[in-house]
Amino acid sequence: MKMKKRFWGILLNLVMALGLMIGMSSTAHAADLPITIDPVGGGTVTKTERTGVYECTAHPAEGYNFQNWTYTLIGEPKTDTSITKSFDSSTADDITAHFVKAYPLWVGGKQVTSANASDIFGDGKASYNAETKTLTLDGYSFSGTGYSYQEYSGAIYAGEGLDLSLVLSGTNSVVNNDLSSGMPCGIYAVGALTISGNGTLEAEAKQRGISCRGKLTIIDGSLTVKGVSGHGMFVDGDVEISGGTVSVEGASDGICSQGGSVTISGGEVTAKSKNDPGVSAQGQIKITGGKVTAETESRIGMSSSNVTIEGGEIIALGNEKGIRGTVVNAIPGTGWTNRDGTAGKAGIPVSASGQSLDYKKVQFPGESLPPAEVTKAPTAKTLTYTGSAQELVTAGTPSGGTMQYAIGTKDAATGSYTTSIPTGTDAGTYYVWYKVIGDKDHNDSTPACVTVTIQAAAATTAAPTAVPTEAPEKPLPKTGDNANPALWLLLSVLALGSAVFLLRSLGRKGNR
Repeated sequence: MKMKKRFWGILLNLVMALGLMIGMSSTAHAADLPITIDPVGGGTVTKTERTGVYECTAHPAEGYNFQNWTYTLIGEPKTDTSITKSFDSSTADDITAHFVKAYPLWVGGKQVTSANASDIFGDGKASYNAETKTLTLDGYSFSGTGYSYQEYSGAIYAGEGLDLSLVLSGTNSVVNNDLSSGMPCGIYAVGALTISGNGTLEAEAKQRGISCRGKLTIIDGSLTVKGVSGHGMFVDGDVEISGGTVSVEGASDGICSQGGSVTISGGEVTAKSKNDPGVSAQGQIKITGGKVTAETESRIGMSSSNVTIEGGEIIALGNEKGIRGTVVNAIPGTGWTNRDGTAGKAGIPVSASGQSLDYKKVQFPGESLPPAEVTKAPTAKTLTYTGSAQELVTAGTPSGGTMQYAIGTKDAATGSYTTSIPTGTDAGTYYVWYKVIGDKDHNDSTPACVTVTIQAAAATTAAPTAVPTEAPEKPLPKTGDNANPALWLLLSVLALGSAVFLLRSLGRKGNR
């Protein structure tokens, strides 16, 4: 009996010793299982050992994605894309966990990484330059659900921290058929979006053809954008269009800047809406060039608190108003009281201070109107310096508008035209320009100029005061002075006459 107990004790000790040896061997092998991380810092790997088999899990670092495992199995190269992979230490060697730099950009539902950026789909139709943040499409077409995050989805989705430049080449199309997210978009950009190139792009989705949280800039290219049940283009920031051909259609606004302004300086832009304005902006709408059509099947064709028109060709159509808001226009236009442009035609004069337009169709520049006329031209006044301001011309008489004047040079007006007749104070030459600002049925007349001179005042030297002088006395003749015989003859005759008179008087007294 004692022998039997001793036997079983020895056997138990042998089993325990063998188990300890096996455990020591397994632990040593686990510690020696080499796994390479590519690139360094791209992620980490955790390992769990179970009797010679190791369960390995890849953990990408921030900004990276796990790509795949590469290893050799009994000398044969293998690849596996599972994040968690089991390896038998007796057969697997050269194990590497590969990680790739992940960019916040998804095209057709596929995230762009450092591994696929040069040719995202392997067909040469889409590529991404991470340094310039430029996505180039060349004949790319997609129709599907795209990538979604929270309530937004996009056939092209540019995420947080990415201001994307999209360059078009060839014919391209992105259609987001997603119906599960709250806001499906053809293109969705969290940051700014700039579109250029010589290609074409169609962007369509149930809600928004293009949605941009930053600034949207269109430099070139041909765009057809459609929001089936929502906005054609919906932008939180500013919209700037300087070229290209842009055709936008939405059930809501065609082009909407919710928190910024819309500026169009070139290109051909057509924006249509079923229920809201063709073009609207929380800030101003400014058009300096290009060809713009803003149209709605509902009330307002173009809407902003401040619409500035400095150039280009504009047509705005609405069932209530073509343009709603204060309109500052540097070029004259034409308005109609119906949207077909067949009734109530009237000219829209230039306005620097702003005006409200009660027309259902508005067009800039306006249709050809006869010019206003100057029936009596202002004439220069004859003026001399007085030290006070003097009106330089007589008032002219206009027909078809209001006469206005401005001071200038001999070549052009340099001051602002006003209804006040210009004045001048100093002596010199003045150039007074004038024209008739046309009313709603006339264009402005051609400016003309009158030259006016204020003469210097004449010199005012006082004449000397005359001082009276006495006439010189004539000298009495002296005895022996015969320098004047006629005088002596006269005196002799007078003396003789006096003597005769005296004698006669004495004779009369004696006879008495």
